Amino acid sequence: MNIGVVGAGAAGLAAATRAKRVNPQARVVVFEAGREFSRATCSLPYYLSGEISDQERLQGVTQQQLEAQGVELRLETPVLEIDSSQRVLTTAAERFSYQKLVVATGSRGRDPSLLGVDLRCPCVWRLRTIADAVEIRRHIETGRIRRVAVVGGGYVGVEAVEAFLALGLQVALFHRQSSLMRLQGRPADAVNRTLLERGAELYLDSEVLQIECDRHGGHLTYQNSQSPSHYHFDAVLLSIGMEPETRLLQEAGARVGPTGAVQVSARGETSLSNIYACGDGVELPANGRGPGRWVPLATTAARVGRICGENAAGGSRRLGFLGGSLALRFFNSEVGMVGTPDDWTDAEALEFQWGSDHPVFPTRGRGVGLIFQEPRSQRLVGLQVVGPQASSLVDLFSLAMDQEMTLSQFQEQDFCYNPPLKGMWHPLFLASRAAEKRQAEVATGRYGR
Repeated sequence: MNIGVVGAGAAGLAAATRAKRVNPQARVVVFEAGREFSRATCSLPYYLSGEISDQERLQGVTQQQLEAQGVELRLETPVLEIDSSQRVLTTAAERFSYQKLVVATGSRGRDPSLLGVDLRCPCVWRLRTIADAVEIRRHIETGRIRRVAVVGGGYVGVEAVEAFLALGLQVALFHRQSSLMRLQGRPADAVNRTLLERGAELYLDSEVLQIECDRHGGHLTYQNSQSPSHYHFDAVLLSIGMEPETRLLQEAGARVGPTGAVQVSARGETSLSNIYACGDGVELPANGRGPGRWVPLATTAARVGRICGENAAGGSRRLGFLGGSLALRFFNSEVGMVGTPDDWTDAEALEFQWGSDHPVFPTRGRGVGLIFQEPRSQRLVGLQVVGPQASSLVDLFSLAMDQEMTLSQFQEQDFCYNPPLKGMWHPLFLASRAAEKRQAEVATGRYGR
């Protein structure tokens, strides 16, 4: 049995290794267009800052390890075409016949051409590959880079700002929206305040109109509530988002969803017979509610990759709950969230907080959060948190959403307590109490006074 895999990122290699474990007799061949594979993309900002000093730590598995598992890896071998009716994929060197195919072509960076920027200019940076990170570090180590502009306030952009600040650089962050990383309310305020306290310049609600540069730096033109202004830089990092890479599957006739990604079933099946898809290029079923979701996260990619690999090898596994859980370390704290903006649009947002600004133990600082729930059903649909324990709260809340718990049920749980680690009252217990208090104030007409 021949199983082909297109793409050697988190999703593709998860599919390949899982397929080989489920069906050791299968021949599993992975085709990768580039030279890099199994790269730890989420770790790239920490390589920039020097926290990860060894470039080899940015690769999760070696080619020798894959070969030892029986997986064939063909680098610098782009797939040119898929013929689903003949079950054949074509590269420049061969036509490979498969019985099952897993496509994990991922995503691509958004086109910055509207900004008029020349990506060949050495002071224009992007952070998507190990080669990108190595090149950025090389430029910084020359000592000629002192002032960096970061365009885009998503997760990568914010992490890059932290990395540049750690290196002693002057950093300005430009973001076209009013808050970073889709945060709202007090979590958004907490992130903005921390960045300013750490020395970053923030330009929110600021549309970057044009970037001009040469080998020695340049300037960008941005527009906010005032007239267009200029910011001069030694280097600029473009972190303006990404979009699904779907060309191969679209040309083969696969169905594409409203998000622009290829639609797959809960088993990872595309609309094409014997072809599965996973990674940042797919739109996933939305837990039985609403349209499909595009969730470009490494854990989601690897999770769906395993499902595709197992099913391609003869199994029958389905995707479970999908909340889009994510977290990042943020200086000495954490940021986390679960849910999507579509879930939060018509939801009721409940604020809560925990900890203290002057804790006895440093691990127990102040945290702030928002819980989103449907007003009528009280169904939990999302969480945003900034503070200690944020990543743990996201994991727990994701499980609560999957189990369809109500907010009040957090008061019934047996949470642990230890003075150096956690307070007597768990943050989600405090959130439940805050919600009860708000509901009582609304009922008596005292809320908002």
